[in-house]
Amino acid sequence: MITLRQLRYLSALAKHGHFGRAAEACAVTQPALSMQIRDLERTLGVKVVAPRAVRSADQLSCASAHHSQVS
Repeated sequence: MITLRQLRYLSALAKHGHFGRAAEACAVTQPALSMQIRDLERTLGVKVVAPRAVRSADQLSCASAHHSQVS
């Protein structure tokens, strides 16, 4: 099940573009945020965050736009 917490963390990640800064903005540790994003990916059956080497601001912006439509 997708939780609001997971969507908030995904939104923070899209906004900040960095796991550590997103975690700080959400007042959680980086491993906790990463675990929730990983659980979200498992639930959806797709990777919502590309590996660092191929991640782009456009991909994160797309995720943020989608989250805004869901909220």
